[in-house]
Amino acid sequence: MGMIRRPRDTMRAVGGVTLVLLVAAVTRVSAASGQETRVIRVPGDAETIQLGIEMTEPGDLVLLDPGTYPGEVVVPEAAEGITIRGVDRGSVVLDGGYEQEHAISVHADGVTLENLTATGFEGNAFEWIDVEGFTGRYLTAWNVEYYGIYAISSSDGLIEDS
Repeated sequence: MGMIRRPRDTMRAVGGVTLVLLVAAVTRVSAASGQETRVIRVPGDAETIQLGIEMTEPGDLVLLDPGTYPGEVVVPEAAEGITIRGVDRGSVVLDGGYEQEHAISVHADGVTLENLTATGFEGNAFEWIDVEGFTGRYLTAWNVEYYGIYAISSSDGLIEDS
């Protein structure tokens, strides 16, 4: 007897194939540009987010494993073009304990923040200050004093699905 597929099972199979193709496309783009993207895992390769950022070169990825992290993270001008990404938006949380000003403050051009949640900050949660080119994607901010996501004197940016 043949197996009967329900429509939901078919969609899962199609979604899995799409994901594989997307990953392959991203890999090809990186290889074609000649730029190798290094992945720095926190806390595996670096104990803190700040230490992970300090290890980066342009184009690198700082990947945060599930957990609660302190804020006051600063991305300096030299960290241009990096990405800071949580493995899961709901399980990667920056918590300021209502004692810290911001979760992540970006001062470098072309920085992407993705898949992160921030709470308990006295200022902005995620901010880009005086940068050109930035992306904020899948960011959640709640219980912060000022803005959850804010670009100050910055241009050519994209904030989506946040």
